[in-house]
Amino acid sequence: MATVASLSQPVLDVACGQSAASQLSVHNTGKIVESYRFEVLGAPAAWAVVEPQELSIYPGRDQAVQIVFAPPRLPSVPAGPVPYAVRVLPTEQPGTAVVVEGELRVEPFYETTAELIPRTSTGRRRGRHEVAVDNRGNVPIEVGLSGADPDGNLAVTPEPERLVVPPGQAMFSKLKVRARKRRWRGGPVTHPFQAVAQGDGTEPHVMDGSLVQRPFFPKSTGRWLAAILALIALLIAAWMFLLKPAVETAATEAVSDDLEALGEQASAAEEDAEEAAAQGESAEELAEEVLEELEGTTLEPAPPAPVETAATIRLDVTANAGATATDDHEPAEGTMFAMTDLILENPQGDTGLLEVLIDGDVQYRLSLANFRDLDYHFVTPVEVPEGKEITLRVVCETPGPRLPGASSDACRPAAVLNGLTIELPEEEE
Repeated sequence: MATVASLSQPVLDVACGQSAASQLSVHNTGKIVESYRFEVLGAPAAWAVVEPQELSIYPGRDQAVQIVFAPPRLPSVPAGPVPYAVRVLPTEQPGTAVVVEGELRVEPFYETTAELIPRTSTGRRRGRHEVAVDNRGNVPIEVGLSGADPDGNLAVTPEPERLVVPPGQAMFSKLKVRARKRRWRGGPVTHPFQAVAQGDGTEPHVMDGSLVQRPFFPKSTGRWLAAILALIALLIAAWMFLLKPAVETAATEAVSDDLEALGEQASAAEEDAEEAAAQGESAEELAEEVLEELEGTTLEPAPPAPVETAATIRLDVTANAGATATDDHEPAEGTMFAMTDLILENPQGDTGLLEVLIDGDVQYRLSLANFRDLDYHFVTPVEVPEGKEITLRVVCETPGPRLPGASSDACRPAAVLNGLTIELPEEEE
């Protein structure tokens, strides 16, 4: 063997965002001057530098190079022991190459962010929020969630109360906000509250939010009620002082006229009875004719009702930075899609523009930087008939941290459409 190499520190501690160095000594045991090159193998090769990169050593002499490791402060750099190796490559005698093995112990670091989505909700008694926890460290963290109301007007409950977030990922917890008392009338009242996310090794994140509580009866209800009561009182007064005397006078005159005509009506009653008997016989004959006609008549069945089926449609878009991509859905022939819920997802935290179009018309235009998870609910379903498309279009500006299993850096937002697929009855020719 013409080459002997060894590390001054086979095991080296290093922190992400900083650097650490180890010396590699090379001894030339051969009989000629040898030049050497160096290669770092393993995961640390991406953030390792050898200085100098080449050496020329006389026979029987030794020299050293310095290997500097500078792991970036990213979730993709795992904490704990990371093995590596350095290959020493002689130029004159490549068959005498040697490999020296070492180990880096990467220190863990903690970096967590939390966001309340949305910050303000409106309702008569309840509000819906979400807490998004993003782990930007290199170790999994357990985050405890809690809620508080300094005025004691709200009950703030996270579900779940604890999250385990892997490195480089974000997870969500629903936050239910409920007013302790109903508000029957008056104007809207704003109740502030706080959501707290406490993770391992990090400072607590305090997020301010508010619930705008609407009254069950609007402020103008009292004025409308007073106006209705005044109108009822006016109608009663008009009846008592104007209409009732006129009705009584008209009734008296009508009774006198009726008594005079009563005698004439009695004599005419006998004639009417005779005519009625004759008409009864004619009606019986007419009924028999109608029954004979109905015997040959068949009733047509009522047209079939539309068939409704619950449906969930997912639109996924993958767009590289600076590119535009779309995904669409068109109802099948003879059907119509009635959308009741629209849920937009941005799990990576991409930045860019997201648009929802129906038949080419933009219905929603949103900035990806403003949300991670956003939903809309429609009281009146949005109808998309056959022949029209609902499209998700994304203009990617900057992709967020890559999701596990993703093959490349790209924006990956999505949309989930909930609703009904309605099969329309065929029109008879």
